[in-house]
Amino acid sequence: MPDESKPKKWWEALLLYPPLLVALGGGLATAVPAIWQEYKAYKLGVTTARLHSVEEQERLWTKNVHCLAMRPVYTITISEGVEVGVILCSSGDALLKYQRAPDVVTYSWVAFPQPHRGTTLPDAKALDLQHPVTRVVFGGTRCVMLQGQMVLWVLYRDEVSADDCRIEYIATVSGRLAQRRDVACALCDT
Repeated sequence: MPDESKPKKWWEALLLYPPLLVALGGGLATAVPAIWQEYKAYKLGVTTARLHSVEEQERLWTKNVHCLAMRPVYTITISEGVEVGVILCSSGDALLKYQRAPDVVTYSWVAFPQPHRGTTLPDAKALDLQHPVTRVVFGGTRCVMLQGQMVLWVLYRDEVSADDCRIEYIATVSGRLAQRRDVACALCDT
């Protein structure tokens, strides 16, 4: 007499033993996205860890390419052949240009941070019609301190007099300015 309790086909085993089905299905459900990410990274010629960053840069280039024809490049020359430039788009995104030597130039987009809920932003198309105003702000860093997830950045308001400072509290997680106030420059001497 044949044993009726044993499955005859492979799919019957899956139906009789649901944990086996879950184990195999769970493995496939997590393996397929991981394999797809590896494939996309391979096609782009980057590591999987950099894939999200590369895709974000591609998205920002597509979104802002029209901006490059309408905006000036603000450049700071640090030394012979070393420059940092920025193009500010009305979307709020910024294209940074890094030149470490005359033949070594890279560009990198910085996305505009997501605003807090309830914050209203100006219309980007209306900003395109405005003429940018260039403002040079003098000052320098007096000292910087990291306390937990907060950066305390003390800046000279005017480097010539060097007696007027302000402190900025910046959250390291979000990069947002939490507070700004005037302080004595001697704060950094302690």
